[in-house]
Amino acid sequence: MPTTYRLDDSVDSFFESKTDATRQECDNMAISHMGGGEAVPVPIQGMFSYTITAGEANLKLFQFRCEDSTLDMEIIGLAAIAHPGFAPPVKYHGTVSQSRPVHVYEMDNLDGKPYIHARDTSSILLPDAVARQSTTIKDLARYNLFHYCRPWKH
Repeated sequence: MPTTYRLDDSVDSFFESKTDATRQECDNMAISHMGGGEAVPVPIQGMFSYTITAGEANLKLFQFRCEDSTLDMEIIGLAAIAHPGFAPPVKYHGTVSQSRPVHVYEMDNLDGKPYIHARDTSSILLPDAVARQSTTIKDLARYNLFHYCRPWKH
């Protein structure tokens, strides 16, 4: 049975199941790096991370990723060089919490819409539109899995 996505439920689930860090610890770390302001969760959270905007006009993103889903900084750096304006440079800020830590990454908050908001949501999709959407999702998932996430790392 489908469930309705709720931001708070997603954030709570991450902190209950993936880390011993608290949401407040993560928010405080981001705010301290930005020199003040507030931490605002992005509307759609990932399964293995907690992502917030911070800083003046929410120009920065901070992502707190669990141990099994760290980013490969070498690949991230190459992506930023190869795709300026589409793949932002990322700074690594270490970890929060000693037991089951989260790794902290900072990046620019780029303009644009996430795919989940930009996709075709027509009630009736033509067969080729369904195939294109399916291919796009699979390609994005493969790219993210092989280039950004290392779930096999121990």
